[in-house]
Amino acid sequence: MPKLHEDDPLVLMREPNNQYDEHAINVYTTGGLKLGYLPRNNNLILSRLMDEGNLLFGKTKTFHWDGKSLYLIVKAYMRA
Repeated sequence: MPKLHEDDPLVLMREPNNQYDEHAINVYTTGGLKLGYLPRNNNLILSRLMDEGNLLFGKTKTFHWDGKSLYLIVKAYMRA
């Protein structure tokens, strides 16, 4: 598990061909480690913004690692 801190930058990448969620957005550390996906019930607007060419990124807000699963709250931002 990587060392995470509040306000660490995160990379958001679209995965439009995901067989389970056409609006899927992956969350990665800046070092390239995949942390998971944004929740399906929160990704529709962000995925549409990304599909229109807007550059979005994230920052860690809060997180908890229970030894098996990572619970992460991500703040999403759009580059001007």
